[in-house]
Amino acid sequence: IGALLQADNGKLYGVTKKGGDHDMGVLYQYEPVNNIFAVLKHFDGANIGAEPHKGPVQASNGKIYGACFKGGNQDKGTLYEYDVDLNSINRIHDFTGSPDGEFPNCRLIDAGSGMLYGTTELGGISNLGTIFKYDLNLDALSIVYEFSGNDGKFPMCRILQHTNGYFYGITSGGGNADRGTLFRFNPVSNELNKLTDFHGEDYGEIPRSSPVSGPNDNIFVMTYTGGAFGNYCILYEFDTQENIFDKKFDFGASENGAVPRGGLCLANDGMVSFS
Repeated sequence: IGALLQADNGKLYGVTKKGGDHDMGVLYQYEPVNNIFAVLKHFDGANIGAEPHKGPVQASNGKIYGACFKGGNQDKGTLYEYDVDLNSINRIHDFTGSPDGEFPNCRLIDAGSGMLYGTTELGGISNLGTIFKYDLNLDALSIVYEFSGNDGKFPMCRILQHTNGYFYGITSGGGNADRGTLFRFNPVSNELNKLTDFHGEDYGEIPRSSPVSGPNDNIFVMTYTGGAFGNYCILYEFDTQENIFDKKFDFGASENGAVPRGGLCLANDGMVSFS
């Protein structure tokens, strides 16, 4: 489950939600040149974490980091660190609910300067989710934003670090219609602005796909439901300069497919692809 990471050693790293010695997931490695697969670590609950939902990332220090949805001292999720050279894994943070959030359900981003960012699906003052920052230099986590409802709730996807310096993300609930929001976050001031309320045919509902950058630095996202054909979702483009929302495509017609659940990616030819 989740995206694969190609590390600087050329190998691929990924996680499974279940299986392994404790049926709580594993961290695995695949070497494409020699076609060699290996399980590196077994998630175990309290010590490391359990059920990693999204793929790992490699930070500038060469180590691999990720989030576990459950596990830790309070079974509310963890952050882990894997040392490629030493083949060792450590739990570096236990989530507790309030004030630091619970159930991290995201792939982390390396924002540079030793800072990792991510989201928790719940926790915070209103128990509606948080944005957190982990400082690798200080080995410390801090909450930089807590969702309150109208601005969104239940963030479940990776934040996009845009070339304009802002972060863009989605929530699967909250907003005016309680069907999710698109937001922009300023990592310097820790201010969040809601950009779009998802609702109905024109905007789609319940986005669950991480934003990706497209041509002209615009961003693309898919919703989980909504659109012209009912609960089959839409693809939309957001103009980051003009702050304009533009629906691009309605899924649901038989010849075009329906209910896409894969992630988006920007290909080398400038086309945005998905499944």
